[in-house]
Amino acid sequence: MNALRLKIRNVVPPRGWRFACPALNYRSRTENNSLKQCLREMTQFYRDNDQPMPDDPVRYIEQAMCEELGPEWCEGFDPSVVKSTAPVITVADFEQGMVTMGHNLGRSIAEGRRITVEFDEVVRRAHICATSGGTKFPCRFNTPISGCSGCVGSVGKIMAKAAGAVANLIVGCPETPDDKFLNSCAICKCNLKAKICVPLDIIRQHMTEEQKVKLPDFCWIK
Repeated sequence: MNALRLKIRNVVPPRGWRFACPALNYRSRTENNSLKQCLREMTQFYRDNDQPMPDDPVRYIEQAMCEELGPEWCEGFDPSVVKSTAPVITVADFEQGMVTMGHNLGRSIAEGRRITVEFDEVVRRAHICATSGGTKFPCRFNTPISGCSGCVGSVGKIMAKAAGAVANLIVGCPETPDDKFLNSCAICKCNLKAKICVPLDIIRQHMTEEQKVKLPDFCWIK
């Protein structure tokens, strides 16, 4: 495991300061506004659960946070191995995706034409997702969906594929040179081949603030 460090310590990271306790498979969800406050919470948690405190708790906090924040906020990543965990779709994700696609379809019906974006822009977006904005490595959030929460067995993967097929059908996105490198976005759980053809204002309108914070600096949505 690479030793990861925050690039800037005097700025509160996205979703605040948090810690982890691997022995109990626990990750804090408290959004502490300072490192000092996070250290107090961590100390109390380890004491209450009879766990030995790490020798260097500050480094421990940084490592745990950076594993979630990624190379946009932290240094020490190897770009050849940095990859987001394959996401699982939840009911809320399905709802968000369908509302977004429905918004796009509704605008198309209202204007009497299929709403999409200029082809050059579609190609640009696809290339950014496929190369992390110009490197030879795909965006770490460009990853296949592993299934759906609450589904049984292979049904989850079938539903994930079905959702992507429906999104592609609704949007009708043209092919790009990078199509074979596009999977799904681990942040919004949406199919990238459809997402790159949806107008930016519609995408942003249906993303949560927490999702927007996770977007890497090179993302075309920013």
